Amino acid sequence: MRGVVYCLPGMRYFGELASQVLGYELMVGGYVGDCDVCHIVGMYDPPNYDKTLSDTARAKRRVIHWCGSDVSALQDAFVLPEAIHVADSEGLVRELHDKGVDASCVMWPTRNHFPVTDLPETPRIACYLGSDPIRYGSDMLQALAKAMPEVDAIGYMFGQYTPDEMAELVASSSIYVRLTAHDGSAASAREFMEAGRRVIVTHELEYAKRIRRDDLTALIVAVKQALKAKEPDYDAAAYWYAENTAERFLRDLKGVLDGE
Repeated sequence: MRGVVYCLPGMRYFGELASQVLGYELMVGGYVGDCDVCHIVGMYDPPNYDKTLSDTARAKRRVIHWCGSDVSALQDAFVLPEAIHVADSEGLVRELHDKGVDASCVMWPTRNHFPVTDLPETPRIACYLGSDPIRYGSDMLQALAKAMPEVDAIGYMFGQYTPDEMAELVASSSIYVRLTAHDGSAASAREFMEAGRRVIVTHELEYAKRIRRDDLTALIVAVKQALKAKEPDYDAAAYWYAENTAERFLRDLKGVLDGE
């Protein structure tokens, strides 16, 4: 069986991850040609998806893996081809359902797996700013830093750190914050929780504290509550140690494909 992972250049990170886990060839923004299955990572050429659909038209079976902001950009489900739809979180599954697309939740595995370490003596908040700091709440991070000057607050962007540098950031941080209006499974948040860190996010995520992205008071309260902890969150670490694996991803995906 010839399998291909297809993505546009902006989703190369997840395309490479999917290719590695599935054992498929990777095609970044090019013509796929004849194949048994094409796993499409994100639909990021709306509204008609002309390039994605043209590049993958020869696949016998297409699996479309919705990732996040591509769901909000979907305008017309009727332009979508026959495919198996999966999404990166239950929230995205619900949003797709409201737009006329039946999908199943298959959350990406994480690329990094950091060990549980003691919390740092000096409190630090790590805030993920994605590839668009404004959309990811950099203004809220700045306001939090002014309101709590006794706590070190650091923002970082997608791809800014190597895996070794990320391990240092996780070990030196007490809390992880992610403030975006629309998201998928939040891989970096799950990586922090696998390391036993407290996490504050704006969507549903097991063991994370959920707040509204524009609620500064709730953010300050959540941070203060998290800072009371003197030990890592071992329950969260154990849960996400299992959920972040490639084995879990493949098991979930197989369940969807077998049940189509």
